[in-house]
Amino acid sequence: MRESVKNKRKLIVTAVAVIIAMLLSVTTGLLIYSPKGNSTPEGITDGLMGNVADSVNLDNSTTGKTNPDGTSGDRITTQAELKSAIKNNRNCYLANDVELDWGSGKPNSNSYTGTFNGNGKVVRLRTSSDGWPMLDNWKGSGDNYYGAGFVGVLAPGGVIKNVTFEYKSLTWKFASPTAWHNGKKNTIATFGLVCGENRGTIQNVRLDIDSAKVEMHADTFADEEYANKLLLGGICGAQSGTLNNAYVNITGNTELKVNTKNWRNTNGGYRALQMGIIGGVYGAYTSATAALNTSNLMMKGGSGVILTADSEPGGSGWSQNDGVLNFCGAVAGYNIQGVKGV
Repeated sequence: MRESVKNKRKLIVTAVAVIIAMLLSVTTGLLIYSPKGNSTPEGITDGLMGNVADSVNLDNSTTGKTNPDGTSGDRITTQAELKSAIKNNRNCYLANDVELDWGSGKPNSNSYTGTFNGNGKVVRLRTSSDGWPMLDNWKGSGDNYYGAGFVGVLAPGGVIKNVTFEYKSLTWKFASPTAWHNGKKNTIATFGLVCGENRGTIQNVRLDIDSAKVEMHADTFADEEYANKLLLGGICGAQSGTLNNAYVNITGNTELKVNTKNWRNTNGGYRALQMGIIGGVYGAYTSATAALNTSNLMMKGGSGVILTADSEPGGSGWSQNDGVLNFCGAVAGYNIQGVKGV
């Protein structure tokens, strides 16, 4: 009888643990909900969490540093060759480490449909700006703008794999362009150091960020129902494709920040929510099936790491941080359902 009671207690404890883990898996990493004001988690130490269905132990000594797939396509040895391959959607692989600087401080906005195989090598991202250059006016669906240190959009069929990206000791500040709707304005933009939006496949990728600052601002305050929405992630701002076996390591005094500003309060109120979303690995899902194709992710950061989602008040005649949703997460800024092995 005592043994039976003991077993029942074990079952209850196990059930409670499973329920807690399932609830945690709904939003990956650290999630801060701020209907008014800012979200700023500091000193993130570990974004690794075992999902109930599929826990993972990533070997971070090899993530992005191996190539199990062989090589095919153009052999890349220089920055010029890499830029040409990306712009012309060619399949390629790295023969050695390469630096990449798009120049003028602007994030790259190209859509890439080829296969990029890092071959276990390193791409050192060097684009930076202390001013506020605009994202290029390249639009995806609707009025969305995309930018990245590597490719603006990884299109369906596009692949980035077996590579380490580095962004170190640099400052990169840029602005998202304004879209107009019958005289009313707003901006919607996504940014990641690897790609703005992932609609293809990213696997076996590592990102090292050290002593750097990356900051994306809305170029303008939005009008009424056309709210500003900014997504920023270490690897990608928006995740709608396949993202598997990715590790982000953030060290030093590093800050990732978005500022959605706010919007004009006319006719007595607003009719849309401002959204600023930041994630160490990716900002947010942008498709209903993304959760099925997102797995084995990890983010680590030291005490000097800050992720900030800010909404700047517009002053007299403008709303004061009302109707603002700001989300920051160690792995993802915001998820609507769980991710395997995070």
